[in-house]
Amino acid sequence: MDLSKTIIPKSDQLNADDLISGSKTIKIRDIKGGSDDAQPVSIYFYGDNNKPFKPCKSMRRVLVQLWGADGLQFIGKRITLFRDDSVKWAGVEIGGIRISHASHIPSATRILLTTARNKRTPMTIESLSLVELKDLAGAKKALQDKKVTLDAVLEKYDLTEEQLKTLQDETV
Repeated sequence: MDLSKTIIPKSDQLNADDLISGSKTIKIRDIKGGSDDAQPVSIYFYGDNNKPFKPCKSMRRVLVQLWGADGLQFIGKRITLFRDDSVKWAGVEIGGIRISHASHIPSATRILLTTARNKRTPMTIESLSLVELKDLAGAKKALQDKKVTLDAVLEKYDLTEEQLKTLQDETV
């Protein structure tokens, strides 16, 4: 019996306890800003059940360093998230979410994270390979037969604009 579904925390966002059973690779579907100073960014991803990833300031800095400051350019890209038990808040180790891999970077990228006022700690973000859709005809048939949803295809594959248009035409 898989107990991981029985330990899912009740929360309005993805949190470190959601990653107790292992890391999770997500594909970003939307990004929104908010008025909360501590967590001003919500990153929505396919399969999120409306529980967005709200990155801490350090992880927002990582994303900006990897992909630039325009959050809308993050849509369609992937990151792998993991639970890091050493994350501190108010000097106490409480655990948090960190990024280990990212798509759309040419190679592993070393980043220095500010971990205290005068302390920087190196972190390496590994490159995440793109997942190409090789059987467009099979995907079209699966959509026609209602065996799969377009969201499921978008979650799993990195589509070209042409592939996306073709598959969107099947869902109309």
